[in-house]
Amino acid sequence: MGGLFITADPSLAHRKALAGIARPHFARAGLTDPVTVETDHLLIDVYPKYRRTTPTILQFDNGDFALAVGTFLFQGKTGIEALRAYFTHPDPPRDRCRGAYLLLISRQGRTTLHADPHGTYELYIDDRRTLFSTAFLALAACLPRRSIRAAECLEYVIGGVTLGTGTPVTEIDRLDLGETIDFADTNRRHIARPRLIEAERPAPIGELIERSLASLRATMRDYASAFDNRIRISFSGGYDSRLLLALARDCGVEPHLFVYGAEDAPDVRHAAALARAEGVSFEHIDKTRIRPVTLETFPEMLRASAEMNDGFSQYWMFCSDSENYARIDRCAGDGVIMNGGGGEVFRNFFKFRGQSMSVKSFVRAFFSGYDPAILVDPRLQAEYEANLSRKIITLFDLDRPHLTRAHVQSLYPHLRCRSWFGRDTSLDNRFGHRATPYLEPAIVSAALQVPLALKHFGVFQGRLINALSPTIAAHMSSHGYAFDRDPPWRRRLGDLRLLVQPIIARPYNFKIKYFLEKRGQFPLEISEQYLTTTIKSDPSATDSFVQPEKIKDASQFQRLCVLNYIFELMEL
Repeated sequence: MGGLFITADPSLAHRKALAGIARPHFARAGLTDPVTVETDHLLIDVYPKYRRTTPTILQFDNGDFALAVGTFLFQGKTGIEALRAYFTHPDPPRDRCRGAYLLLISRQGRTTLHADPHGTYELYIDDRRTLFSTAFLALAACLPRRSIRAAECLEYVIGGVTLGTGTPVTEIDRLDLGETIDFADTNRRHIARPRLIEAERPAPIGELIERSLASLRATMRDYASAFDNRIRISFSGGYDSRLLLALARDCGVEPHLFVYGAEDAPDVRHAAALARAEGVSFEHIDKTRIRPVTLETFPEMLRASAEMNDGFSQYWMFCSDSENYARIDRCAGDGVIMNGGGGEVFRNFFKFRGQSMSVKSFVRAFFSGYDPAILVDPRLQAEYEANLSRKIITLFDLDRPHLTRAHVQSLYPHLRCRSWFGRDTSLDNRFGHRATPYLEPAIVSAALQVPLALKHFGVFQGRLINALSPTIAAHMSSHGYAFDRDPPWRRRLGDLRLLVQPIIARPYNFKIKYFLEKRGQFPLEISEQYLTTTIKSDPSATDSFVQPEKIKDASQFQRLCVLNYIFELMEL
């Protein structure tokens, strides 16, 4: 199913009016013809996926119903079969559920909403907790007032996403990790966090590899069963997609690979060479050739991208809308797309030695990728850091603001990946089936149990690939070496510099970078000539907290433009 909109407003007339406001926004994103379900207190619009005719919904004569949004697997099934098996099971085991999804279950008049355990599929909620929508823009249009949340805007501009539950609009939050909505309860909100912390379980490396492979194989076999081996993998020249390919073939699946980029890009060259040598079905797509940008067509492109990306994305606005066409194409058909996002759970993503640290030190070390000079008021830096710190403390329910090694390792899948890959996964699931297997709870749990020392330099993930397929591991990667042996010292030296550096010194890496960096030539789409055709407000909505003329990073400037454009659409 492609989308969901729920209103629990006390007035039936108001519920119908709100659904009427939301429907055109879903339609502009390609989601039409919802099935409407009404209860005594709810109006629910269930949207089929793009260019599909039927949502995944079961309705019974006694008024009970069940529906699934996104990609939902249960006991190796998907679609209606999975939903029926789950609904009729007396006590459905959650460890047999996979995917990025929302479930809405109604029995005997009691309706509850559940998300996947990792919270990958995004659901937006208003501040009164009467509106619930998979579409951010649709929910925003229904609000009587909207205001800008500066700290969340800074998160988005600096890092590409907002972490945790926050969004750039004060009156809109996202469903929390482990949150269930019980519509029969006036409070509605119930939090039961999944297991976030796993202690390392040292063992011989062969045993550790087998533990991880057991969870990887079980996951791949469920997807292969549910989609009858129709699996497409977003491929590159690195570790994560290589591991997915080796895993698929180990499980008897011959996937179709596709890679994005220019023909001479390292990812494309290495991926193509491997595919040819291994006889794997392969497709190369250069997005720059799909639809070039012109000054005349750009405003129309931008509006379409805003609708397609539901307001904001890490990359895909203020540029050619070729990603929109690529998204529709890759999500077509009845199979599932697999993406290697989150694969660094098998590596040392934060490149730290394993020491404990304060929450403040962690935030400053790993979220300082910006020049403080861009801020209108220096106090905004403290507000930005405090907001991130609160999210981490809340996630783990910490008694004191201190992180152990296990906490830090857990922050990669449960904080960063949930927001970074959740956004793209949720959007792709409007158009087809998309999976991010490395974020499945069983895989995350197994990976967090691997001692950190084995994850340095990509050693452990390389060993996983080699254990599954020595021939696939032996091909050259875009890192400059193959995965059939441990990384060479020339590769290790770059990581080693960060590993030995004190955490308190890490922010100075960014300070030096931005001090030395000059503002270069920005892409055409964020040049003054193009911006004057798309952003009309003067001053812009973000001028109260960011000085755009001081931003040297093109991606950060692009995301600032995205916010100003969206806020203008919202009339903020």
